[in-house]
Amino acid sequence: MNRSPAKILSLAIACVLAAIGQAQEPPDLNSLLSNSPFGSAPSAGGPTKADNPVEFRGVFAEGGEYFFNLYIAANTRSEWLGLDETYDEKLTVKTYDADKQQLTVDYQGKTLTLTLGSAKRIITAAAPSNPPPATAQSANPSVQPGPAMSDQERLSKIADEIRRRRALRQQALQKNQ
Repeated sequence: MNRSPAKILSLAIACVLAAIGQAQEPPDLNSLLSNSPFGSAPSAGGPTKADNPVEFRGVFAEGGEYFFNLYIAANTRSEWLGLDETYDEKLTVKTYDADKQQLTVDYQGKTLTLTLGSAKRIITAAAPSNPPPATAQSANPSVQPGPAMSDQERLSKIADEIRRRRALRQQALQKNQ
């Protein structure tokens, strides 16, 4: 099956957006002390094996065809596979129940039923409460925002300002001659 890079990128973006939409409440930030988003130091015994050898991390439908993002813990790698597709002769996607968001796969001769995992939400720290930088309006107190005006009034004021500046320029040129 030939997939273009743009198609794969759109699949990844759709999964990330779907996962973000599923998160409900913000996590407790104190949990970051024990569970760093940057991972933990490697243990002396080597990498630990995940509870599940395969994780169902995303789904995307295009033109009536489903694609699934599966994380294979043994390879520490994710792959996008369609129905009845096989990866590395060990993993084959069998069926998908869209209502239950459950995927049935055959992994190393065993049938596994996987449920779509929810995304881990990472919240960044709030911005410091410094005052915003000065803008042109706040630097010049004589310029105050006025009431809302129609496009015709706004264009008329612009035209008046252009005429005023042209007149000032003409006066400056006449003084210099």
